[in-house]
Amino acid sequence: MKYRSAVCILFLPMLCFAHSFTTTGHMEFARQGHTATLLADGKVLVTGGKNGSGTLATAEIFHPVNGTFTSTGTMIKARVGHTATLLGNGRVLVAGGQNGGGTLASAEVFHPATGKFTVTGKMTKARVGHTATLLANGKVLLAGGGSATAEVFDPSTGTFTAVGNMSTSRAYQPVVQVQIRKQKLLRYPQTLFVESAHGDGDAQAAGEARGHLDRARRVGEGAGTSVLSAFE
Repeated sequence: MKYRSAVCILFLPMLCFAHSFTTTGHMEFARQGHTATLLADGKVLVTGGKNGSGTLATAEIFHPVNGTFTSTGTMIKARVGHTATLLGNGRVLVAGGQNGGGTLASAEVFHPATGKFTVTGKMTKARVGHTATLLANGKVLLAGGGSATAEVFDPSTGTFTAVGNMSTSRAYQPVVQVQIRKQKLLRYPQTLFVESAHGDGDAQAAGEARGHLDRARRVGEGAGTSVLSAFE
C-alpha cells in the first residue's frame, strides 16, 4: 500500500468553536509515523516516517510565516516510530524507532543552525513507540517502547544511562509532566506514565531529581483514563 498524501492542514484556535482547519503548504515527502517538533525559532522540524517507498531518512522544516516546507539535512538513519525532543540548547534529540534493519538503539542530534544531523551516544536498549520527555534539569527521560525499561539522556555528555524499570512493559503510552504539592511544599517535578484503555491502568512517575522511577497510586475508575493522587 502506498501513502500518497503530503497535504497538511492548520487548526485555528481562535475559531475553535467552529472546528476550523485550513490547508497549508504540502510537505516535500508524504509521511506516516513521522515526528513534528516545534523549534525555538517557531519553525517545525519534521523527521522520518514511511511511505510507499519505505522508511524515510529525510527531514524538512515548516515555516509558519508563509506556510511552506523546505528540505533540511538528512538523518543518519531512516526511522519510523521514533522520538524527536527539543533540548534546552535548541537542538533536537532523535532517538530509536525502526527501519528495515529492525528496532533501533541509535540516536542523533539535529542542529538548527546548520540543518545537519550528527551522531550521539546509543541508547541502552533499542526502542520503538517509546516516550522521550525533557526534564527540568535539561536531561531527557526515555521510557517504554516494548519494554519496562527507562533511561536518561544527558546532552552535556551525549550519553544514555539506565534508570529504574517501570512496573510493566509499555508502548505508545501517554506521558505528562506535573508538579505535585504536599502540605504547601513544592515537591520534585514528576513524570507520569498512564496506561491506555488497552492496558492495566497502572501509572508510573519519574522523580527526575532522584533519578529513578517511583510508583504513582491510581484512584478512581474509568475506561482508558487514570486519575492520579499525590505520591511519595
